[in-house]
Amino acid sequence: MLYLDRAGWHTGRKVKQLPAYSPQLNPVERVWKLLRLNVTHNRFYQFVTLFESALSSFLKSISRKHKKIHVLCHNI
Repeated sequence: MLYLDRAGWHTGRKVKQLPAYSPQLNPVERVWKLLRLNVTHNRFYQFVTLFESALSSFLKSISRKHKKIHVLCHNI
């Protein structure tokens, strides 16, 4: 079984269509939500380099927390 979004070219007999809007079924959306909460939510970075540094730190921290990413991506 293959799950795809509702793009017109995604057709076939063994294709299961996702609802039109279903971020809870897309694992990467959970990672983006965590990123927004920890890096961009209610924050202003005066310089791009400060934002890049915060983003890099966040990505390094979650890569060390492999179990957390596994939970975010696999508990659908």
